[in-house]
Amino acid sequence: MKSLLKLITPFIFMSFLVSAFYVQAEIRTDYSHMNWDETPWGETKLPLPPYRTMEEGKWQEFYVGENYKNKAMIDLESVDLAEDGTIRYVLNLQSQRGANNLSAEGILCNNRLNKIFAFGDTFNHQWIMNKKADWKSISVDDKARLQIRYMLCNEGAPRSAQIAIQRIIDGSSKVNYGKGGANTSKGGNS
Repeated sequence: MKSLLKLITPFIFMSFLVSAFYVQAEIRTDYSHMNWDETPWGETKLPLPPYRTMEEGKWQEFYVGENYKNKAMIDLESVDLAEDGTIRYVLNLQSQRGANNLSAEGILCNNRLNKIFAFGDTFNHQWIMNKKADWKSISVDDKARLQIRYMLCNEGAPRSAQIAIQRIIDGSSKVNYGKGGANTSKGGNS
């Protein structure tokens, strides 16, 4: 009897392993709990906004912070709300020496993501596509884009381009980097 048990034990053990494998495989392929009607978020493909010089655009400077040395501006004429819920705009981070650093960007309020679609060629007055364009979290070191996120998204995603423009105008003299950040006005603490 013991020899029979020794002979059968490996087969019994193997049958348990095989049946456990099939049960696990069956569980992994059962996606009935998934809601297949929900379509995943998809980015709306939009043409880039017209390239505008500093003389052509309607640039709204916004306050980034006391220690921020560049001048941050958004072209209000470029602000657009895409069908995918993103807000598109042209940003200019002008250096202390007056060099314009233009970028066509978008922000997704719900996920706190930003994407740089193109960079401005200030010599030829055209856009250069960003070959590494991807939706990314805004770095805590990127104070200008954090301020844009605060201005545009702090009260939830704007429902129109006009609301987004008004938020930029209203928020242009305040800085607030969010949780634990500064909350000051250009004229001092408020």
